[in-house]
Amino acid sequence: MSLLQHYFEKNEEDKSYMFKNYKIWSQGDKYREEHGKYPVINLTFISVKTSKWSLNFDLIKHVIQV
Repeated sequence: MSLLQHYFEKNEEDKSYMFKNYKIWSQGDKYREEHGKYPVINLTFISVKTSKWSLNFDLIKHVIQV
């Protein structure tokens, strides 16, 4: 997922060098123009690991609120 984040995320730093060896970069300008154009929201649910759905749901809501 972080590769997708780096591809689409707006950034002052040019990260195009990261994609030169991937097929997406050789597919033409249509795809290259999408590089670095969008704000990206990154959520991780690594702490959501309980066996109870209600508790997991509460933890997910907390992650989204923070």
